[in-house]
Amino acid sequence: MIFYARPEPFDGRTFGTPAALGLLIVVFAANLPAVWLPYSLVEKPMMRGWSRSRKRPEPSAPQRTELAATGKTV
Repeated sequence: MIFYARPEPFDGRTFGTPAALGLLIVVFAANLPAVWLPYSLVEKPMMRGWSRSRKRPEPSAPQRTELAATGKTV
């Protein structure tokens, strides 16, 4: 939205640093609700209703190790 919406209302003008930072803050603040609404109204309910938990792999049996100094199996 930042890259596509700016040229239309401002006719491609450039701004000084304080004005550009102010515009950036305003556009960022306008984008937050624009991305939060679909996330909270679409993404979260769909994932809550249709997702499944990941299957955890079964723990493997402990493997035998050999002590190097004594040659005994543990």
